[in-house]
Amino acid sequence: MKTKMKTERILLGLFTPLALLGVIYFLPWADLGGRYWTLPVFLRAVREAGGLDQFYAGLFHMSPAKVNTDQGYASLVPGYYMMYLTVGILAGYFIRIIPALLGKSVRGITRLLVGAGILMMVVSVSFQGYQPWFGFFLAMVIVLADTMLWMYMRNRRALKQQKDDLDRKEAERRSEVRRRTAMPGRYDREFYRVIWKNFRYNRRSFRLFLTAGTMIASLFYSIFGVLALNRADRKAGAAYDEYYSAVTGESFQRILPVLALFSLVVMTLILTHYIRTRMSNYSVFVSLGVRMSTLRRVIG
Repeated sequence: MKTKMKTERILLGLFTPLALLGVIYFLPWADLGGRYWTLPVFLRAVREAGGLDQFYAGLFHMSPAKVNTDQGYASLVPGYYMMYLTVGILAGYFIRIIPALLGKSVRGITRLLVGAGILMMVVSVSFQGYQPWFGFFLAMVIVLADTMLWMYMRNRRALKQQKDDLDRKEAERRSEVRRRTAMPGRYDREFYRVIWKNFRYNRRSFRLFLTAGTMIASLFYSIFGVLALNRADRKAGAAYDEYYSAVTGESFQRILPVLALFSLVVMTLILTHYIRTRMSNYSVFVSLGVRMSTLRRVIG
């Protein structure tokens, strides 16, 4: 990890000054006098003209005596000195390579360089001695991007630790959700022991429910069986006492609604008691952390 971070620091320390050098030398920095100037070309033209006032007078075809009273020239002077500050910023980034290679902290020099870059931009844009162009703004983007990358590299270990903590908590949360929503089979032995204890405690209710349901089903099966036999005998024309058959069928037809109503009432009471008992007992599962969705599946 440390070797990787050192390699990244070296690569970033080399990339920023080289990228800034390319922008300064090859991209237009200023628009002045109807012409785009790169920063080295502009400074060399000023030096060859014998000074900024001579350069300005020749560029705008003015008398050297009137240059010092010209508003445009007064606005150009701060921006002109900021160009030299830009050269100093470039040199500072090259100097910063040394502590980066040695694995030392470059926090202080990086802050100093970005502060100088902001000062250069504010002064150049405020006085409007020349119109800043593409290279000017791209250089500022490089300076700010370099600063943010160094800040990220410095705080990356803490950020990674925070991310690992969040990932661990999220994994624990998902594991707990899967455990709570899973069907039985993923719970510990205690869970099954509670289910078995609950079943044994309520075995009388289970027997009552099963017995009542079996008896009612048998009763209806017998009644419908007799009625079906009676109808079959009539259709077949078998030697059968028609009077007895009619009385039997009529009796079953009259008693059938009463039995159906009685069976419905009994089943309702049994189911109500069963559900009330189950809801009371399954509250134990809720206290163990089982979700209601899982509890419904267990009851089902």
